[in-house]
Amino acid sequence: MHKPKRKSKYWEQFSYEYDGVTYSGKKNCCEKLGLRYLGVLQHAHDYNCTFEEAISQMLENKQKKEFVFRNRKWLSLDTCCDFYKINKYSVQQLQYQCGYTVQEALERSINHTNLLRFKYKGKNYASFRECCKELGIPECTVRRCMRETGRSKTVALNYCLKKAENRAGNQKVYNPSPFFYKGKKYDSFVKCCWNYNLEADKVRQKCIAEDISLAEALNYYLIQHPVRRKNDYDSTICHKSIAEQCRQYGIKYYDVYNYSSRYNCSKEEAIKHCFLKLSKN
Repeated sequence: MHKPKRKSKYWEQFSYEYDGVTYSGKKNCCEKLGLRYLGVLQHAHDYNCTFEEAISQMLENKQKKEFVFRNRKWLSLDTCCDFYKINKYSVQQLQYQCGYTVQEALERSINHTNLLRFKYKGKNYASFRECCKELGIPECTVRRCMRETGRSKTVALNYCLKKAENRAGNQKVYNPSPFFYKGKKYDSFVKCCWNYNLEADKVRQKCIAEDISLAEALNYYLIQHPVRRKNDYDSTICHKSIAEQCRQYGIKYYDVYNYSSRYNCSKEEAIKHCFLKLSKN
């Protein structure tokens, strides 16, 4: 038969007694009392006291932090503020500046936070500003709409969002990127108009007024319009300005001036040179 093993007394040397209760060790004692073991060691080191004194002082400090709010016991202000989703520093500021108790400061902070909260389309936001920020609309724009039209926050926000969507849609329709015209690719419609010395806004207005495409509006100004590009250079026609000639022949304004300055020739000769060069390409 096997002899029963003797009960070892090895672990007994690590046992720790505090307030009449024996624990398996100092770390176990701290865990049972709801303290951090390393925190107790640090406290004992900082204040040059024994481990037992450090536990007593930390338990005393912990009890001071405990309070009752709305029939519930809270271990600390941090825990309570996290539960109600309020700012701890706002509560402390009310305590120090206004002389409120913890309970009074918490009640005021919760009421103020509830007033700031905003609900839009079933979703709760911490504030109206946060809602506008998440939806990508400036808060000042919505508030200006409220002030000028007398709309509520929700109605004004709906109006501004719809307006922004329409503006974004128009931007996408009337300034496509990239833009293709006559088999050539441009970074945007604006750059295409700039290449032909046309004002993009005027072409867009023609597009909207006549309900035609951007390419058809460009054709109107470049081909069907009285002042249009010509297939051949005509030196007998007198134009009002260099810019008008450049627009007529589809050449760039600064190319004419650069050539004229470089080779010390007239603007008409520079226009003819640029047009012939463009025709060859």
